[in-house]
Amino acid sequence: MKRGAMTPIGTMPQATVTENLRHQGCPVQVRWDFKEEQQELEEGQTQTVWTFAYDNMVEKWNRLKVYAKEETCWLNNGKVYVSEIDNNKNKPPQSGWKEIVFEGITKAEEQEAKTWVPVTGAHDVYKLGEVVEHSGKKYVSNHPANSWEPGTLTYLNLWIEIGAAESNEILPWVQPTGAHDAYQKGDRVLFEGKTYESLIDANVWSPTSYPQGWKEI
Repeated sequence: MKRGAMTPIGTMPQATVTENLRHQGCPVQVRWDFKEEQQELEEGQTQTVWTFAYDNMVEKWNRLKVYAKEETCWLNNGKVYVSEIDNNKNKPPQSGWKEIVFEGITKAEEQEAKTWVPVTGAHDVYKLGEVVEHSGKKYVSNHPANSWEPGTLTYLNLWIEIGAAESNEILPWVQPTGAHDAYQKGDRVLFEGKTYESLIDANVWSPTSYPQGWKEI
């Protein structure tokens, strides 16, 4: 595997690293395929560097190439484009091209997530910014043609974890030990084979010990 390297500017929180990388003008292959490493300097000092694989890089737009639908490229402005048509000879952002924009962690958190399923081909890869749930966690795709499983190859930054997956599973009632784990109004539980919804906040009683605090659904 052929690899290159560059030195990042400053320090950045992991949650916003991709957006910061774009603003810093980092090459596309670094933004979508990098591994953070410590490089030794003289006198025992170290510096952070990002190494990246040329094998997975998005290619720069080539005026001699005819692009197929769904192929990607980038320009010197740092923007990435995907072809919306076959036999595309135009230069982005002209007709036939669409800019791929990662709209940020906050917007991703607001999106409804779909369950991640293994990719079977180029037709069903996950696009940049798509949100999925997998193994109890919520991820946003950080690659324009993402076929990898969330939670694997984490050093490539292909998926960004953005929180716990939302669950509609109703769990059995468990005796709260205090205010910190008491049931709140609207919480639902399974109790003695039936489903109940709490009618009050700070509910530490079972449906049988305090029926006024629950309603059967």
